[in-house]
Amino acid sequence: MPKEAMVVCPQPEAAETGIEILRAGGNAVDAAIACALAQTVVDPLMCGIAGFGSMGIYLPGSGTHEYLDFHAPAPRAARPDMWDGLLEEEARDGFGFRIKGRLNDLGYQSIAIPTALRAFEQAHRTHGRLPWADIVAPAIRWARDGFFVRPAMHAFWSDDGAMGRTSNQERLRFSESGRRLYCRPDGSPKRIGDALNNDDYAPTLQALVHVGVDGSHRGVSVTTICAYVAAHL
Repeated sequence: MPKEAMVVCPQPEAAETGIEILRAGGNAVDAAIACALAQTVVDPLMCGIAGFGSMGIYLPGSGTHEYLDFHAPAPRAARPDMWDGLLEEEARDGFGFRIKGRLNDLGYQSIAIPTALRAFEQAHRTHGRLPWADIVAPAIRWARDGFFVRPAMHAFWSDDGAMGRTSNQERLRFSESGRRLYCRPDGSPKRIGDALNNDDYAPTLQALVHVGVDGSHRGVSVTTICAYVAAHL
């Protein structure tokens, strides 16, 4: 690994993943994608394979920059008038709005089209060096073997909704699987140092290796997800 290389991200497990990929001979794009996938495991309220984002890539050989904008578009079922008359207030920090019933912030109407995996695939196909399976493998290990709740993670989970949005504690408790995975028996978020294993997520990530991103976007699991969401709208 070149001495000048650096991996910067919110959680140490993801940083370790990026370093691991560089030491294995991967380039910056390989490390960034592997780091991002690991981050979806160890920082689940901040990012995910069904999330969105952006990626800036500098190509020193040509002295040029590339930029991937994969912010999530609204789903096909969204309508311009779907929340007419439901606006209550702007969030106190200026980022977003509070809608009556919190339809835009919690639950099935708050879901946008996932774009992260397509962007990761495109960046890796264009600029990656290591095999795709090697890029996904560290995230699978973190999900299968587990990790510990970190102080910054716990502080974020403990948000009480003071800014006018839904509290993160409510987000954790929204679904039965979320309660089982992220909460203690009394419904409070797991505490600093608690172990966390995401056994359901490991095979989901493993599918990215076996059937690829396109297969994951078009397979049985996606059909199941779409039917489940449609039934709850």
